[in-house]
Amino acid sequence: MAAKGTNQVAHLRQLARQYRASFTREIVQCETMIDSLNLLDGDIQRGKLFGSEGYIADKYFSCLRKVHVFPGRKPRERDKFKSALNYGYGILYNEVERACLYVGLDPYMGLYHTERYGKPSLVLDLVEEFRVPIIDSTIFPLFLNKQMEKAENFEPIQPGVYRLSNDGKRKIVEAVYKRFNEQVFWDGKRREVKAVIRHQMQCLAQYFLGKRSGYEPFRFDAVKKSLAQEGQLSLTLPSAC
Repeated sequence: MAAKGTNQVAHLRQLARQYRASFTREIVQCETMIDSLNLLDGDIQRGKLFGSEGYIADKYFSCLRKVHVFPGRKPRERDKFKSALNYGYGILYNEVERACLYVGLDPYMGLYHTERYGKPSLVLDLVEEFRVPIIDSTIFPLFLNKQMEKAENFEPIQPGVYRLSNDGKRKIVEAVYKRFNEQVFWDGKRREVKAVIRHQMQCLAQYFLGKRSGYEPFRFDAVKKSLAQEGQLSLTLPSAC
């Protein structure tokens, strides 16, 4: 959970530099909450842990709204941005689950998310470190660059509620798999992002077996250089903002 928050803060710092936006207060608030998460012991109640995660997420998305106008994100809301983001997360869930199975991890074993029949609790835990580096920083630029503006990318369900059309799904899939295939430098070696996911699962399995002394979550900084090279971090601030 702390890794997810750390990646969200790193993403905000990059956007603040790019857009000369003032996220200082939100970043300080997030970092204070992350510090408190790092100090929690194993007996802490899950409710407090998830409450802290939700607090950081609220600050994170409020900052994104300063760069691009869209309603606040809640899991069950289905505006255009959330529909695209959740579809990207679904692709990520599948990739993480496959990586778990490949290295012999039980995707239904819960760490932070509670174990429940049919619920891939370990997958839900492990996607957290990848959300920002792989999905948020891939899909957010699609909206900033107005690549998702065409009406054929979405199907209206009711006022303010949308789902992706086949065309929209295709754009998200292409963008996410492009990110999967990018080369990043991680853990002393240049790897494709997709290979990093499998590498992280292997590291976690080794940690569980006592073959590693610790586990280092994937960081947004690892993809930042490739983002800059692609021009995703050198965008023009939309006039609507």
